[in-house]
Amino acid sequence: EQAEKGLKRARRCARNDCQGAMGNKCGKHAEVRTLSRRGSKKDLASSALEACHVQKSKKKRRKPKKKRRWRLKKGNKSSSKQGAKTSGSPDPINGAASSWHLRTFSESSIQSADYQSAEEDELSDVVEEEFGLGDEEFAADAERCASFFTLSGLGSYVSSFFWGAQGGERGGRSTAPAGPRKANPSTWVPKFRSLSRASRQLDKHKAEGGRSLRKAAVPHESCKETGVEPEKHCWDEPRGHFFPLRGKNYLRDRIKLKNENLRPVYELVSVDFYSSERRVSHVARRLKLPSTDGIPEDCPVTPLLVVNYQAPMYPAKIFGKPFDGESLQVVAVYKLRDGFVADEEVAKGNLHPHTLKLLKEFCEDATDEATGVPSRDRLKMIPAMPNLEEWISKKTFGRAEAAILTKWQNKPMLVRPQVEYHVGPEYVEIDINIHDYIYATRRYFHALKHCLKHGVMDMALVLEGRRPDQLPEQVLASIRLQQVDFGVKFPPVPPLPNPDSLPSL
Repeated sequence: EQAEKGLKRARRCARNDCQGAMGNKCGKHAEVRTLSRRGSKKDLASSALEACHVQKSKKKRRKPKKKRRWRLKKGNKSSSKQGAKTSGSPDPINGAASSWHLRTFSESSIQSADYQSAEEDELSDVVEEEFGLGDEEFAADAERCASFFTLSGLGSYVSSFFWGAQGGERGGRSTAPAGPRKANPSTWVPKFRSLSRASRQLDKHKAEGGRSLRKAAVPHESCKETGVEPEKHCWDEPRGHFFPLRGKNYLRDRIKLKNENLRPVYELVSVDFYSSERRVSHVARRLKLPSTDGIPEDCPVTPLLVVNYQAPMYPAKIFGKPFDGESLQVVAVYKLRDGFVADEEVAKGNLHPHTLKLLKEFCEDATDEATGVPSRDRLKMIPAMPNLEEWISKKTFGRAEAAILTKWQNKPMLVRPQVEYHVGPEYVEIDINIHDYIYATRRYFHALKHCLKHGVMDMALVLEGRRPDQLPEQVLASIRLQQVDFGVKFPPVPPLPNPDSLPSL
């Protein structure tokens, strides 16, 4: 605000100086300015003014000129008699001293074709004297103020109401230069496994998983083949070949393939639904997790993976971020198969070597050396609905909703930035915050949640391959919700272990 006041004050001073230098013609002869905008190079004498009035009476149609907007211009150090003062400020590219000023309304600009309705003055000196801001600070503040009034700046401001706090990203890739990253407390390393024995002493004070939802006895595909009616209100684990993934030559041919011989890296153990008044993070510390005794101590990746989908159960709102309220926690617990040895799995063909490398970087929250992008930014979800046609035929929703579901069938989306990570001795938890999704997504979810009991919804987690040496892709974990009724009253989130009952360590 101080920088904006300084800009307005400097513009008023420049306007007064300009009017005094030009004989106060700026305010009296608007037709002169109109003529200059259209690119005329005629003399500004009295005869030229009379000719201007004659041409104006003929109402000759001229091609309208595009409106110009305020912008900063880099000028020369030398100043003319009518020119403005210059202020030296460091060049951000070459490091040399250069002058930055606003393009102004002056006698020379009236006679030129690129007229700009702006005043010329040494704004940096004015702001430095008034507010104590240097050239670098003023240039940064002026750039931020100017960018707000552009279409892109205003669009970013408006989109901040609909998107997350990360600059309104819709899962796009970050183009920011990579810098030194601080130590992340959500980093998991294999040496954490040594603390698992102490953490297991609290299991008797925690809730067991897999109580609120049961697993389907017969897979959904087998029900179609045998003519058996599919089970309802249950979960299952779809195979990896149900999801189209980037192939080996995807960067050249853009073809996605379904690999029928490759299973997901993690096996789904349990799925639980919990209700809460507010969204709850780090649910894994409240649950009794499955045993990892069958997995070697030197396993390079986390033996357990916990995914917590935090779904809002209240009507969607536009304003008032961050959003929070009545929430449904869909907690899925995954585990490596017993006897998992990374090198043996790679030799058997059950695990790609580049997938193992990406998974290691994901657990350690490392940064890609080639691109400088954090490894966890490549985590994405792939939704699928096997019975979408049958679901639409029941006409449980309108055509618009059916078109949206059809469009987003098998369409991947990056998990970030609405995600949090938590770690424990044996697990990495991924909290996907749907409360902060865009307004349209939250609105359609609230409108369709009563129809979800008729559908089968699959979801896969994949680490996206962005280079030839990171392809083909492989599914890390998958989940299927089979005709689950979201309107049922689910149990509350289990409480944390009582501190009085904790053993002394």
